[in-house]
Amino acid sequence: MSGMHRKNRLTLPNPVAIDKTLRDPLRSPRKYQRQVYERDGYRCRYCGIRLVENEVLSQFAHRLDGPEFRKGPTNLDKHGIIHAFTPVADHVVPWSQGGKTNPSNLVTSCGPCNYGKSGYTIDQIGLDDPLSRPPTTGGWDGLRSLLEGFK
Repeated sequence: MSGMHRKNRLTLPNPVAIDKTLRDPLRSPRKYQRQVYERDGYRCRYCGIRLVENEVLSQFAHRLDGPEFRKGPTNLDKHGIIHAFTPVADHVVPWSQGGKTNPSNLVTSCGPCNYGKSGYTIDQIGLDDPLSRPPTTGGWDGLRSLLEGFK
């Protein structure tokens, strides 16, 4: 359920952002993504689904080279499977609400869980804290091992 639909269905108020001057100066989790994905075994820490490394999906889409499996720059230009299986480094405590951009506040998330959480805290939408349980690891590398075969 997307954040907007969850908000409406659960009759939640809009999340309140903290003063911009109090926010972590680093917003993008990009520099921590690989570390977080590997720590979490390329699995969504909210729902547990196995996710596929971005580069693998890009190489796969490039190899197909057709409109059936798009990986464009906008959500409308992407095939749904890319939304579902691309990992996202998600702030457990949202950045807009004072969450830090570091591995202790980031978890691997699938797109649907990330969109569903939106800018809310886990308490606001009634989710269990994904950091309170260990990540599921072992045997799944986000298909990174296939990258050598694409080259």
